[in-house]
Amino acid sequence: MSVQLTVYFNGACNICAPEVAVYRRRTQAHGCAHISYCDISTADLPTGLPAGTVRDDMLRRLHVQKDDIWYSGVDAFIHLWAEVPGFNWLARLVGLPPVRMIAVPVYDHVLAPWLYQRHLRRAARVVS
Repeated sequence: MSVQLTVYFNGACNICAPEVAVYRRRTQAHGCAHISYCDISTADLPTGLPAGTVRDDMLRRLHVQKDDIWYSGVDAFIHLWAEVPGFNWLARLVGLPPVRMIAVPVYDHVLAPWLYQRHLRRAARVVS
């Protein structure tokens, strides 16, 4: 039996939401009841977050809570992919030290900031 895993994602991001929808459909189709999903753009902040975590922190990157341990960014993806049927190979690949060593800074300093700024610009257009 797998451990409980909750995925926290920015459902208002038009890149993130469709990607997470793929994982959700896949886990539901395979009866992975131990995985749940929370759209942090509309939900209250979960309890037990690391000290000082604010909504913007949650919206900027993918987060996973796995049995009360928090993971974010690439590590969150690795833990999620390890549980999603058909994505285990990706978890193993990205988890390899040389791949992870490249993936973490690329996600943290390029992809996540770019996606978040894109999300903010899109949200500002919707409001105005």
